[in-house]
Amino acid sequence: MLTMAMLAVPCIEAHAGSVMAGGPYAIVNNVALAGQGSISGGGYRVDGTIGESAAPSAQNAGVYRLYAGFWQGERLIPLCLLDIDGDGILDAATDGVLIARAMAGFSGSALVAGALGANATVTLPEQLLRRVNIEALDADGNGDVSVLNDGLIVMRALSGLNGTAVVHAAVGPSALRTSWTQVRDYLNTRCGGAFAP
Repeated sequence: MLTMAMLAVPCIEAHAGSVMAGGPYAIVNNVALAGQGSISGGGYRVDGTIGESAAPSAQNAGVYRLYAGFWQGERLIPLCLLDIDGDGILDAATDGVLIARAMAGFSGSALVAGALGANATVTLPEQLLRRVNIEALDADGNGDVSVLNDGLIVMRALSGLNGTAVVHAAVGPSALRTSWTQVRDYLNTRCGGAFAP
């Protein structure tokens, strides 16, 4: 239930059906407070949106993508995420497969077949695809996301490999992150990883 304290944080009303990602945004319509005027600039904490059952607690700091709409399913998702099926476990056989399939353009039942954890909380293909921000999963940092490079790097890391075994023959041309240390730090700080040295 929304409280007055929560209502102090603006709800977002998007006027386009596309995903908003990256860059600063002006919040131009405050639905909960019946339009108190445009709000722009600064940093905001998002406590929740109407019907947002997937994010019941306050979301602090970090960088998020906001999706249009209010009813059913996630609308507020970290910019880069590795736990795609939402079971709290980073697993190559589930999350890694979902990421690789999304990078390869899979959707629908072909995306999810045999790739969900036993305790997955996100199971619908369209919800899963929203959680895979392909651009943010540019593990080698060369601006060209490829399942044969970035997907392989992420899969190796999720499989428990470390060191040169993760990046060997997997970084793309003009990569900015070519060592395990660089890739690990990116996945840990930007994508919610917890990979050890």
